[in-house]
Amino acid sequence: MSYRNFEKAIDLIDVNKKFLKKIYPQKEETIMLAEKELGVKLPPSYREFLKKYGVLDFRTMDIYGIWKETFDGGCFDIVQNTLENLREYNTFHHYIIIYNVDSFYCVLDTSEVNTDGECTVKGGYGLFLPDENIEIEEKYEDFGDFLLNYVQKQIKYSEEKEWLEEQQK
Repeated sequence: MSYRNFEKAIDLIDVNKKFLKKIYPQKEETIMLAEKELGVKLPPSYREFLKKYGVLDFRTMDIYGIWKETFDGGCFDIVQNTLENLREYNTFHHYIIIYNVDSFYCVLDTSEVNTDGECTVKGGYGLFLPDENIEIEEKYEDFGDFLLNYVQKQIKYSEEKEWLEEQQK
């Protein structure tokens, strides 16, 4: 089911290419190096995402990934962002940051892996703070569910914005 959602998200991105800004497709070797740096095995759907896009800059949404082989791609790089947060907070070593807006993080939780090798995606404010009372505000079965949800939101937002602009003419 979830891989179907991943495929639906990719199809929606392809159909709405006008919102796609830049992509940075990655090689298998670079993805393996990122896994080594992070000390985790990334889920299959996310690995496929990295091979196709590297980083997704779609409309006003940025899904983190790998920008450069050196993992110094700034704010969109999973290795750089995750390791910086771990150095700062030294908590939740199994969280891989894939999205952050105004301290609302979405992370791959590599401690929760299903039989297909996919892990849950969790979202909330302050996920790296050492507070056991942090509330998870969003939870997705896996990366495919997360990606589909966020891509659909961006398309809906764009359609509403275009409609409003049309009405103001």
